[in-house]
Amino acid sequence: MLRSRNLFAALLAATLLSLASAGPAQAQVSLTDPVLQPGAGIADGAEPWAVVLNPASLTEARDWLIGLRDSEITGGAHPFVGLTGTGLYVARPLPYLRRFAFGGALELLRSFEVPRLAGKLTLDLAYQLAPWFSVGLSYAHVFAPQSTVYNNIDTVSLGARLTVSRFLAIGALFADLPAPQRVDPASASGFAIERSYEAELLLRPLGDHRLELAAGLRVGEASHNLWPRMRLWVRPTPGLSLGVDGTLAVLPDQALDYRIGFGLELNLANVGGSGFALIGSSRGSTGLQSGSAAVRISFERYPALWTGSERLYKIDLGARTGQSMLRLLAELRRLEHDRRARGVIVIANGLRGGWGVADELRDALVRLRAAGKRVFAYGADFSQREYYIATAAERIYLDPMGSISLGGIAYGGFFVKDALDRLGIRAELIRIGDYKSTPEMWTRSEPTEPARLQRQALIDDLFERLCQAVAGGRRLPRPAVDRLVERALFPASQALGAGLIDAIATGEQVEANIGTLIGEQLLTTSLEALPEHPTSYAPPGVAVVHIEGDLTDGRSRSVPFVDIRIAGGQTLSSALTEAGRNPQVRAVVLRIDSPGGSALTADVLARQVAELARAKPVICSFGDIAASGGYYLAAPCTLIYTNPSTTTGSIGIFGGKVDFSGLLAWLGVRRATLQRGSHADLESPYRPYSDAERTMVLERLRQGYERFLDVVARGRSMSRADVDARGQGRIWSGQQAVAQRLCDRTGGLMDAVTEARRRADLPDTSPLFHYPRVESSLLGQILGLPDLFGGGSESASAAAAMPELERLLRSAGDLLPGLKTALLLLSSDVLARLDSEPPR
Repeated sequence: MLRSRNLFAALLAATLLSLASAGPAQAQVSLTDPVLQPGAGIADGAEPWAVVLNPASLTEARDWLIGLRDSEITGGAHPFVGLTGTGLYVARPLPYLRRFAFGGALELLRSFEVPRLAGKLTLDLAYQLAPWFSVGLSYAHVFAPQSTVYNNIDTVSLGARLTVSRFLAIGALFADLPAPQRVDPASASGFAIERSYEAELLLRPLGDHRLELAAGLRVGEASHNLWPRMRLWVRPTPGLSLGVDGTLAVLPDQALDYRIGFGLELNLANVGGSGFALIGSSRGSTGLQSGSAAVRISFERYPALWTGSERLYKIDLGARTGQSMLRLLAELRRLEHDRRARGVIVIANGLRGGWGVADELRDALVRLRAAGKRVFAYGADFSQREYYIATAAERIYLDPMGSISLGGIAYGGFFVKDALDRLGIRAELIRIGDYKSTPEMWTRSEPTEPARLQRQALIDDLFERLCQAVAGGRRLPRPAVDRLVERALFPASQALGAGLIDAIATGEQVEANIGTLIGEQLLTTSLEALPEHPTSYAPPGVAVVHIEGDLTDGRSRSVPFVDIRIAGGQTLSSALTEAGRNPQVRAVVLRIDSPGGSALTADVLARQVAELARAKPVICSFGDIAASGGYYLAAPCTLIYTNPSTTTGSIGIFGGKVDFSGLLAWLGVRRATLQRGSHADLESPYRPYSDAERTMVLERLRQGYERFLDVVARGRSMSRADVDARGQGRIWSGQQAVAQRLCDRTGGLMDAVTEARRRADLPDTSPLFHYPRVESSLLGQILGLPDLFGGGSESASAAAAMPELERLLRSAGDLLPGLKTALLLLSSDVLARLDSEPPR
């Protein structure tokens, strides 16, 4: 990005040098003006016409913008800005360089001052210096092959745009900075295109595009000509705009001329059209002066008069991961009120995520059905979690070669003490809490009875929820579901006979079958939504701060295939700070999917969350797991939502080190240590703790546990004794945690967002801002690969694209017990973490 800034600075310096070298103007002509653009101005946001009006506005574009405009001016030369002609305009953000946008225009001009064939090519580059300020550079080349004077004129303009708030934007344009000059060899007469300076203020009294009032002024540097201008847009309903555009021409020693335009604009989401008629006086004549018509095609979705015919949306769960999955939940909530949406077809294969995410997806489908939408599910194969989601559908289709797994819930883990003993390695781990079972995998050959009992209680809770979903969704008696679970695996024909599905069909047959069922063949389209065209400059909304993976200090990291995600304290702290300082953010939702990690990192973040909660509502949403340190930092939130199947709790800590002295002795390796102070090598992995040192470590851990209890007690308005009774390392399902007062309500991310909007007095359509902002390398984006050094939650997408390799590496990962804990112990000797395989 620094290199990009240097490039832009060089271009700007070249422009200023050309400005300094330009000679004085001899006569003013308007050949470098754009085709007349009524209703549009330099303070507007990104539109195709910004290419020739103010290049700085292009940074607001979210995708391709294409426009075609034709403007006609009656009579001879006129004193107003804008030429007769036809123009094609194209703009879009630069791929992989988010702060940059580019644009281009080709305008065929029909000026009375030049030969019949003339045109102008414009190229723009814009850069967003800050979310509220952008600059742009525009290069224009005028060609008139039939003229020796007007041909091959080059000029440069500089634009800027400032978004003060959602109510006010300011645009500025420094046009024709080189002030190019030409001399006619035949007549020895010459001309110069004068520099001009333009500024415009655009006011949105309602905070969005429904009402716009703009006032601007353009000044000619040499001629001292003035062009004051006012614009008004009223949008009484989505897709319909009514505009008025008034301009004065104040030229020295000439009569005052005026021009008033009346316009209408209609939008149909990705296509729009507008027309303007302008009347007024010009050099003594009064009447119809000009007209302009334009068509816009965009890959952005504009507010529309008609949103299109009814359709079925196809949702592929296997293509979703990380923040993409959470955005799907937001889209499903939006579909409840979408008049175009007749229903959805869920392709429930390749699901990533655990039982918590499965709860959210199933609940979203249940809500769609309650809103009157049709819901269908199809799978080539159904895993247990995928089938759990599919039971929310009114009909379930299974491929002829497919099957359904319904074998119950398993919760496992490895115990490696005996293996470590053979290697001469001893894990010296000390825990606080009888149920804090994570160290057991290192220090025991089997789980303790308390650990076994709490995990069995969690399994029982998840199993009961699964069976209830199958019984309710498929209208089967509860005892019958128990018998089906004992059969475990159902090929397609057996699944149909058992009532687990409604039909056996290929993917091609499903849509035809649904059409027959509905009574008409509806358009089926992907739910991949086009970006919304912004209707407000800085709309207030809710920040969603994603906390995913093991807590540690430093930056967040993600390694695909083996599902190693590091939630870096430095990254998360910056995200919380940015969300707190951003005036657009009126409320914050913490989305936590973390087993915990560094107790220090959890405590630092918990303090920051508590501070943020004093300024803005902070609501928490739990994903698959929010345990130990993951629960620690959630405790200060205003309200905590959890999915019923989330794994949470585990209020407890442990710490210590791994002693390799036995392995060194077995290898015949001797280590000599020189030190001053009997405990100088306290944390050395080459010797065990002494009894005194073990007592010291225990006291340190006890202090950390007491701090954990204090934070939870304060955040949950409970006594320390009550928290301790629910703590000691106990784990709970989300549903159990609500009963234990550790969480407030069952619900998913969108329930938390809805509550955050309510507390901040925001509408249901207010935007979501996702933090930390996912950054990836340029090379990685070009090749379609994740950034292994900081790609954020989206890095797993590459793994999803190679499922066979992913399964192989995940299986290998299961044979590396405690790998993540071992890695965390290298950076922190006090951990608040739950370490076990997720329920399956």
